[in-house]
Amino acid sequence: MATKGYALEKSPDTIFLHLKRFDNMGRKLGKDVEFPEKLSLKKVARDGSVYELYSVVVHAGGSLGGGHYYNFSKISDKWFCVSLYPLD
Repeated sequence: MATKGYALEKSPDTIFLHLKRFDNMGRKLGKDVEFPEKLSLKKVARDGSVYELYSVVVHAGGSLGGGHYYNFSKISDKWFCVSLYPLD
């Protein structure tokens, strides 16, 4: 049996993760996504980096062609919400 794996020698200072929340027809997926405020890369990074979440962009609406984006940002251990712009 063969296995395949990878490891990062050195993790970047900042990472940006994009989760695809639409199907191939442009319809929004209905599942909620939960994520921790701290993300550990100990399983894939040799330097054992841990990242702290400080910003999330959320799309509210049913499709790619319409809706609204919100940004949630953490400043001094408090979360703030900013409405970005409508897509309609």
